[in-house]
Parts: sequence; structure tokens; C-alpha cells
Amino acid sequence: MGQKDNHVMEKEQRLEAKQHLVVLMHQGISWKEAIATVGVHISRSTAYRWVQGVQSRGEAALLDGRHGHPTKLREAVLQ
Repeated sequence: MGQKDNHVMEKEQRLEAKQHLVVLMHQGISWKEAIATVGVHISRSTAYRWVQGVQSRGEAALLDGRHGHPTKLREAVLQ
């Protein structure tokens, strides 16, 4: 298994952890208990942002993407 394979597995594991955390929080588990159970180290605001993102945009909200404002990107990057 090469380094690229490890990176892909890490992404898949992160996605599964995010999904599990959201499920736990929907079940009424506190964010602190949920992050301890899942094993991620995130802030309260991040946990609730994931939950709200899933409610509004579905599972796509959990995919790793660029953080920030796309309007700040230069034209060459946007294309």
C-alpha cells in the first residue's frame, strides 16, 4: 500500500468519523461525548457546524473542501 493509499484511507476515515459524530448528536448525545466516542479533536462550534451543514446540505457538507471565501480567489484559480 503506497502513501497515496494511506491518504485516501485517512479521508475516508475522517468522513466516517464526521458522519458518526453527526448521528450521535442527532440521537441527543452531547458534543463532548460524541467527539470522545468518535475520537476526533474539534471545537464545539465545528461539531454544531457539521450538524447544521448536514441538515441544510446533506452529506456533502461533510466533505473536505476549501475553507474561506471563493470570491477572494484570483480569477486564474477559479477557472
